[in-house]
Amino acid sequence: MRLMRVLDRELRKIWAVETAYEIQFGSDLRTDLIELRSDYHEAIGNVLGDVVSRPASMEQIIEWHRKLKNTTFENYSLGGTTVRYDHPENGCWLRAHAWVMDLVRMGASPMKIFVARDMPKLSFYSPYAEDASPGKPAKVEFEYHVAPIVVEHTDSGPRLWVLDRAVSANSDDHDGRPLTIEEWLGQLGVDAGDKESVTFYAGTAEQIHQQYIDDCRTRSWARYSNGFVFPRGRAIVLFAPMHTFTIPNLREPKEIPRDLSEADRWFRDWESDLIKMNRTAERRARQRQEEAPGASAADGSRPRPVGEPGAPGSLRPPHAMAGRTRGITVGSRWMRMRSNRRPRSRRQSSLRFPKAICLRRRRGTA
Repeated sequence: MRLMRVLDRELRKIWAVETAYEIQFGSDLRTDLIELRSDYHEAIGNVLGDVVSRPASMEQIIEWHRKLKNTTFENYSLGGTTVRYDHPENGCWLRAHAWVMDLVRMGASPMKIFVARDMPKLSFYSPYAEDASPGKPAKVEFEYHVAPIVVEHTDSGPRLWVLDRAVSANSDDHDGRPLTIEEWLGQLGVDAGDKESVTFYAGTAEQIHQQYIDDCRTRSWARYSNGFVFPRGRAIVLFAPMHTFTIPNLREPKEIPRDLSEADRWFRDWESDLIKMNRTAERRARQRQEEAPGASAADGSRPRPVGEPGAPGSLRPPHAMAGRTRGITVGSRWMRMRSNRRPRSRRQSSLRFPKAICLRRRRGTA
C-alpha cells in the first residue's frame, strides 16, 4: 500500500504498475491486494485511482477548477507538459480528457458535456483568440465543444457545474469560476431554456452516440467530408461518461473507447497536436504581454507565476516535433489516424516488485 501511495493516484502510473504486475506475476494486483487485506477494500480502491460517485461541496468544486490551470500530461520527449487553455479555437476534446484525468486524480467523479451546432456555429468572445488584442477579445467559432462537469450537493438536490477554463477564464489575470450548464451554454450562444432550439441526451457512451446519430439523420443536419455531422440551426447537448472522447462520427459509428484507459491511448495519438496548440498559445501570450501597457521588462514581458498562460516554464523547448507533419485539425486526419493505428505490442516490463507484493508466493505477508 505504501508503494502504491507514491503514485499519487496518477492513472497512467497506476495502469503501468498494474500491467507490469500482471506480466510479471500473471495475476491481478487489485485482486491480490484485496485477498491479502479484505478489510482495506476502500483504501485499496483509493490508491488504485477509484472514484466515488458522490456530489461535492461548492468549495471543493471551486478548488478543482482552480487547480486545473496547472494540469499537465507526461509526454515521452518533453516530460511534464502544461495543458494550456488559452487556445480556444481547437483542442477542446484533448483538454477535456486531460482535465478529466486530473480531476480523477484529485478524487472527483467527473462526466463530460458536449454541445454541437452548425448554421450558426457555436461562438464566444475570447481574449486568447488569434485576432484578439489587449482589451479587445475576438470571436471564436466552432461546430462543437466539450468540457468536464461535476456534481455539487445542495439542499435542493444535485447541481451540475462545468469546469472549462477556456471559456470561464476570460483574461490573463482572471481565474474565472465554474459555470452552471445554463451559463456555459449561454456563453456559447445556446439558450438552454428554448426547447425548440436545443435537445438534451444522456446515457451510456453507446446510447448517446446512437441518439446523436439518429437525431442528425432524421432532422436537418450538416455533414462534413470527414464523417462528422452537426445539427443545423439547433443545438444538441450530450451528458456523457468521462471516457467519451469526441463527438460521434458517421464513418465510425462504433468507435467508442471502452474505458478511460483506452481513451487515454487515443489521447496519446493526438498529444503532438496539443503541443502545437501550446506553442501557438505561448506565442500569443508573449504578443499580448508585449502589447499590454505597463510592461516592465526590456522585451515587453511581465513576470507571471509558473503554470499560468505565458509563464516561464509553461512549455518546454519545441525540439521534439522535428519531422512531424501532423496538423491540428480534426477533420483532416481523423479517419487516417484511426485506420492506420496498429495493435500495440505488449512489451515486457523491466519493473520488478518486492517480494512483499508477490502475495501468491509468500504467506502471511502484510
